[in-house]
Amino acid sequence: MQIRVTATAAIAKKVHKNTGFERFINNSLNRHFSGDWGDISEEDAAANTSDPLYALSAYTAPDGVKIWIKQDYDVVTVLFPSEY
Repeated sequence: MQIRVTATAAIAKKVHKNTGFERFINNSLNRHFSGDWGDISEEDAAANTSDPLYALSAYTAPDGVKIWIKQDYDVVTVLFPSEY
């Protein structure tokens, strides 16, 4: 299976303006794909672990900006929580 990673326009805009944010996104994606679900409840983490192809992870950048990574089978989307 080939995973396709996408980002919302707002995420792409912030990445374009801030290389540090781009590194944060890449690190967050690596964490997501390794099963480190970030800042979510134990219950949500357990659900992600039991079915990682339909997972939601959450991470907070050093500047306090929060992102979500939503996986729906072979499509992974990076977004801000307000965009969900």
